[in-house]
Amino acid sequence: MTEDLRQLADLIRARNASDRGIARIIGRPAPMGHIGEFVAAQVFDIAPEEAADHKGADGHFRSGPLAGRTVIVKFRPPGTTARWTSTPPPRPLGSSCWRGRISAPPVQTALSARSR
Repeated sequence: MTEDLRQLADLIRARNASDRGIARIIGRPAPMGHIGEFVAAQVFDIAPEEAADHKGADGHFRSGPLAGRTVIVKFRPPGTTARWTSTPPPRPLGSSCWRGRISAPPVQTALSARSR
């Protein structure tokens, strides 16, 4: 086994341990999308949907001017953008969009709120 392969194996073990810790905190597996939904729920008082694969929305706002409206959370590392393979889906009537950073880099979130 080469030294590079040993280092890679060590890093993968450390990442797996980190992902298990994150999953314990957020209550779901630890890909970036689930982490983003958890962060957005805490920051914006969003009640997440029970199932992670719920169609149409990731949750709804519990309070504030958007209370009761559904939300789709998109979470990407800085420097990446959404790439549509075809025409992007139309935004529903009455929807709003917020893009910005939560806390400090490298967290970047985009939210889209829709009427329930």
